[in-house]
Amino acid sequence: MALLEVGLDFSNEDVDEVCRQQILDEIHQAIESGRQLSDTFEGSRRRQDGLLVVLAGRPNVGKSTLLNALLGEEKAIVTPIPGTTRDLVEGRTTWAGETVRVLDTAGLRAARGPVEKEGIRRTRKSIANADLVLAILDASRDWQEEDEQVMELALSRPCLTVLNKSDLPRRLEVPGPWRKKCSCLKVSALHGAGLSLLRKRAMKMIPRPNLVEGVGITRQRHRDCLLRAVERAEKARGMLVERHLDECVAAEIRESVNFLGEMLGERDPGEDLLDKIFSEFCIGK
Repeated sequence: MALLEVGLDFSNEDVDEVCRQQILDEIHQAIESGRQLSDTFEGSRRRQDGLLVVLAGRPNVGKSTLLNALLGEEKAIVTPIPGTTRDLVEGRTTWAGETVRVLDTAGLRAARGPVEKEGIRRTRKSIANADLVLAILDASRDWQEEDEQVMELALSRPCLTVLNKSDLPRRLEVPGPWRKKCSCLKVSALHGAGLSLLRKRAMKMIPRPNLVEGVGITRQRHRDCLLRAVERAEKARGMLVERHLDECVAAEIRESVNFLGEMLGERDPGEDLLDKIFSEFCIGK
């Protein structure tokens, strides 16, 4: 803005080709920085709200027992009857200093009735939104067709395969194709064995937001302002390349700065602009 405004407000100062290229370079840098920062929104907001870890598996593999063990409280009802959990059960905890939302889901199988059908639909939706899926298999029983359906769905997201009931004699053999695709960990939700390692492995597997110099945005209003600022800056760059009047280019840059000011709670850049002009150019001397 200062490089353009000095040529507009003071007739004896021209914006030469060197300055014009500098303006283009700085606009390009601002656009790239703005895009990168706006891209942090989704990951940063999810991290602030709590990372979502979804427990998925066929009925009676120990998902509810595992949920209670990970939370350290009796959050979910545990019975030997398959299909006890028909709705989502969520609890919050902290792993490695991060807030984590652990979600128990309905067992994945051919639905038996409208209630279970709705529970399975919600399970599928939760998996699609998960930061990490814990695909729970029963290590004490043979591989079943339902386990294959679980793995197909779980591997659509970052996934850690948990071989539960490791305190019982092992019968499960994960088929070769699935064993190659997944990372497996043995635990006993009932006795707590392997849970500490599970938490550590889980936190390593959850994708982190790509911050910009350690900064991420978490508010929708900030993201909207930032995207509008980028849009105006892109328009200014195009107009500068196409040799539009400097007054028109300056107007777009001014709008871009105003949107940044709105994001920061600083609406009027006028004083800063004048300070920059008089500090960097020999005006009035």
